Amino acid sequence: MLWDLIQQFQLGEARNRASSMEERVAFLEGRVERNDKVLVELIKYLEQRDKRDLDGDGSIG
Repeated sequence: MLWDLIQQFQLGEARNRASSMEERVAFLEGRVERNDKVLVELIKYLEQRDKRDLDGDGSIG
């Protein structure tokens, strides 16, 4: 009986960690996506300002 309670507690903790990890991964993926968008906009701005192709895509802006 006591062993069953311990196992249930450990399973609950494992589920909580997995859920927290999934939430953390989703949060970090969102941050990466936003950072990518900011970097693209920054490169476009700098290319237009300096009239140079900074990202090597063959166009300015």
